[in-house]
Amino acid sequence: MAFNPNSFVSKFSQNNGFGRATHFEVEFTLPAFLKQKYFNNEPLLTMAASSVNIPGVTIKTTAIRRGGTTYEEYFPLNVSFADLNVNFFSDGKAELLQMFKDWTDGIYGIIGGQDNSFQVSYRNEYVAPIVTIKHYDSEGNMIIIYTFYDVFPEAIGNVDFSWGSIDNIVLIPISFKYRVYTQQRPAQPAPRQQVRGGSYSGAPLQPSQKTGIPVQPVTTKP
Repeated sequence: MAFNPNSFVSKFSQNNGFGRATHFEVEFTLPAFLKQKYFNNEPLLTMAASSVNIPGVTIKTTAIRRGGTTYEEYFPLNVSFADLNVNFFSDGKAELLQMFKDWTDGIYGIIGGQDNSFQVSYRNEYVAPIVTIKHYDSEGNMIIIYTFYDVFPEAIGNVDFSWGSIDNIVLIPISFKYRVYTQQRPAQPAPRQQVRGGSYSGAPLQPSQKTGIPVQPVTTKP
């Protein structure tokens, strides 16, 4: 049977078109010592992320050659997960940048000056219990959710400033370690419910004037 482009497109149309790389959000449940200091002690925080890489999964194997056979068979031994890498937008008060620095200080006690302790904290004191990445379709309905458990920042990447980058937004690259992650599709697409500092008005999606991406208006909480 000859390849039919219309049939190819039709199959994707039946599944709500193509997934859009721009439709996502990152939510954190921060460690207790950070919640008390930042963002009004909110239990769940939606952070503005420029980009995120869903980590790959690798099954580690071992090769076994049976008897006098000339070929090898491979059997699984373990599984490993790549790092979770996220680029965050820095806010105009550098609060987010300071929060991540305080997070790393809370892990290893690098404070500066004469107060360096260089003592590692207990794991349950510095891990974020849950971090979720939600992916949405073009109508704002959640189509898949990735849930990461026991998350903490392994590295804060270089934060670049330049007089030549007048209109550029400062990005904070963070590499996270975690215990394990899961991914799950909801039984049916779930609409967005809320964001930090505001709630969705329920109004129909409207194209963004800047990006053209359908977005739902947000009404600020009193």
